[in-house]
Amino acid sequence: MVIFKGIPLSVVEMNIYKQLVKHFGGQVPTAKRLNVGQGTVSGWCRGVHGMGAKAAIKAEIETSGKFKASDLCESLSALSAHDQISRITS
Repeated sequence: MVIFKGIPLSVVEMNIYKQLVKHFGGQVPTAKRLNVGQGTVSGWCRGVHGMGAKAAIKAEIETSGKFKASDLCESLSALSAHDQISRITS
């Protein structure tokens, strides 16, 4: 099970991947737009694994910002939070 921000993705955050798939019109079109395999998209939707940074950034670009890379990828979310803290404390 993938944990995101301390919460199992299957409980809360997994919904964002299903929304992304709906946005693109299915798992195959999503896979093609993000240059990944359909099995990878299925894994995101089932909570088998999280989305990598490259696919998350591509998703943000391909959706014109409707889906934020930092919401799709845990490591980008952590980086974003770290950057925000750095700015506040600097």
